[in-house]
Amino acid sequence: MASMEREYGKILTLTTQTSLPPDHSVVPIHAYDTLNLCHQLTLAQGRILYNVYDVYERSDHVGIVVPTHILVEVEALTKQPLNQQWPHRTASERENLERAHSLVLKLFPRIPGIGAQKIAMSLALAGRSPSSSAVEEAAVQYALLNWTSYRLRLEQVQATESWKTTQTAREAIRPKLRAILTSWLSLEMTGREQLAFCRVHDLLEPEEAARPRGVELTYLGGKETVANFAFR
Repeated sequence: MASMEREYGKILTLTTQTSLPPDHSVVPIHAYDTLNLCHQLTLAQGRILYNVYDVYERSDHVGIVVPTHILVEVEALTKQPLNQQWPHRTASERENLERAHSLVLKLFPRIPGIGAQKIAMSLALAGRSPSSSAVEEAAVQYALLNWTSYRLRLEQVQATESWKTTQTAREAIRPKLRAILTSWLSLEMTGREQLAFCRVHDLLEPEEAARPRGVELTYLGGKETVANFAFR
C-alpha cells in the first residue's frame, strides 16, 4: 500500500498550452480562496493536482487544474453566505439549516467553513433539528468522502468487488480519517475524550480497540457520560 505522503501529495506540472485532462478545470491564481480550498480537497482525496505555468514565462504560476466536481462544489458553497444558500426554501427549513450549522461548529469548532456548511445542509434536509450524535455521524461521513482517498479507491475497482473493497478502503484510510476528524475537535477536548470519540466512530486501529479500558468517557447521544469499563 502506498504511504500516506505519496498518496496525498501527487502534484504534476502543466503549461498554458497543455490540453486539460478529462473532467478537469482550471482555477486561476487570483481566485485565492477558491484555489486554496480546491488545492486542499484535491490532494486530500488522493487525486492528482496540476500546477499550471505560463508557456513562455515558466516561472509565472497562473493557476491549478483540479477535478471539475471539486471546483463546482467549492464554488457552490463559497459564493453566498449560509443564510442565502436556500433562497427558495421555507423559513422553517432555513431555521433548521442555521441551527444545524451552529451545532456543527459547537462540536467541531476547527472544521473548514465549507465542511460546516455542507454537513449542516445534509442535516437540515432531513427536516428536523439534528441531535449531537447525528452531527457527529454526518461529520464522519463528510470527512470520509471529501478529505480522504476513500471515493477514489472505490472508483478504481470493479463493481462486483464492491463489498470487499468498501471494507478494505475504509480500513486503509482509517488513520487519515482519524487525523482529519480529531483536528476539527475542540482544543479543550482531553486525550481521553478524543479516544472515546474515536472508539464510538470506529477510528481506532484493531490493537488500540482491543486494549483493556479503564474509566473512559463515552458518547451517548452526543452527551458525555463517564462509564467505568475497568478491565472488563
